[in-house]
Amino acid sequence: MTPPMRAAIGRYRPIAPLDAATTDMLATHLRRAPGDLTTISPKRAERFVMDLLSDALECEVRAVGKPQDGGVDGYVIRSDTVRSIVQVKWRRDTAKAESVSIVREVAGTLLAQGIPDGIIVSTRDHFSPNAVRTAETIEHRVIAGLGRLRLQLVDYHLIMDMLEITTRKLTAGLRAEDWFPMEAHDKCCVFDGASRLTIKDV
Repeated sequence: MTPPMRAAIGRYRPIAPLDAATTDMLATHLRRAPGDLTTISPKRAERFVMDLLSDALECEVRAVGKPQDGGVDGYVIRSDTVRSIVQVKWRRDTAKAESVSIVREVAGTLLAQGIPDGIIVSTRDHFSPNAVRTAETIEHRVIAGLGRLRLQLVDYHLIMDMLEITTRKLTAGLRAEDWFPMEAHDKCCVFDGASRLTIKDV
């Protein structure tokens, strides 16, 4: 007689504040609970965004981490050279549009930094039509000594896409024991309302 199969079903909740979680744990958690995205502090969000961009662009993305950042939250590094600046706007209200003012601000930062490429990451649902038009206009400008300017606009939905990339990379090639290490049980989460199923042969 075949022994019955058993399995546990439950839902988890994090013990530690999200700000204290590693990028891997944050990415996994936010795939399950995207509504928690804006509960991360702006400071932690900057470092988190740099990690997401690093996975998406497959290169080093370095957080600046200074109080007076001069309009720069991070740098995209390729071949030991700064290729892009990153500005993060972590809004708690995601429903609105990101305004054109941040596009103009980052355009000025590109000129001040002498770097032609910029990435604006916002938790807003979308960028306003004026913001999109202004970014497109800026991209048609060719500056002596810099070349053509380029601005990439990353909204809430593209952040979700980057989470998907990071999660996919994280889970690729994992063994069964890597999913939930025993020593992590008391550090990261608990199972809330778990139940056990027993399946018997009929």
